Amino acid sequence: MTEGIVNILKPPGMTSSDAVADVRHIFKIKRVGHTGTLDPGAAGVLPICIGRATRLFDILVDKQKEYIAEVTFGAAADAVEIKRSATIDNIELMAQSGENRYLLRIVCSRGTYVRTLCADIGRRLGTCAYMSFLLRTRSGEFTIGSTYSIAELRQMKEKGRLDDAVISIEDSLNGLIDKLSLTGLDEKQARLIRNGAEIFPGELKGRDDSRIVMLYADGEFLGIGQTGEGGSVHIKINLTEA
Repeated sequence: MTEGIVNILKPPGMTSSDAVADVRHIFKIKRVGHTGTLDPGAAGVLPICIGRATRLFDILVDKQKEYIAEVTFGAAADAVEIKRSATIDNIELMAQSGENRYLLRIVCSRGTYVRTLCADIGRRLGTCAYMSFLLRTRSGEFTIGSTYSIAELRQMKEKGRLDDAVISIEDSLNGLIDKLSLTGLDEKQARLIRNGAEIFPGELKGRDDSRIVMLYADGEFLGIGQTGEGGSVHIKINLTEA
């Protein structure tokens, strides 16, 4: 069964749920989900998980986002503004795109409402403003340069190349979290770790830190592990089960 991440280029006017439905139909797989809603009027990066990759939602969704937004001054939109805690890591003026219109590059945390941010910028400048365009160029490690449109996926399917668009679960996690490789486990330890129980392998002897890792046992990728006190580790997200 095909499983992993497909990095979709969502066009304006398509909902995130529409994109999920299209991917589900193209791949003929029921277990499909996106890693964070993108506004229907916005375009850009929308990573979609297939199969067991849907279990990675909590890891993939809580990552930095990057947008190009056009803010228009001197007018206000009727859209309801939503206030919630968010972090703006960087914001820069890219260019003037028209009369009273400017393009901004925004790097921010999950949960940032760029529409609200644009309105806030207008208020801080003593006027009104609204977001007139939004393009998400990055979601975590997924960038717009590696996206596929729904039309491109259909063409690849016709040519028998659909799997080329799928990023494996392991590759999608590389660079996000560290790897922990366990070797020489006895039969009992191997059984316990695969069943989600806590073990104390030699690789963690003397360590007491808590971290999320890509967990391997004798070369086999088991899933997402959690280390803890006393040099312990257990599987947090089991990716060996169907």
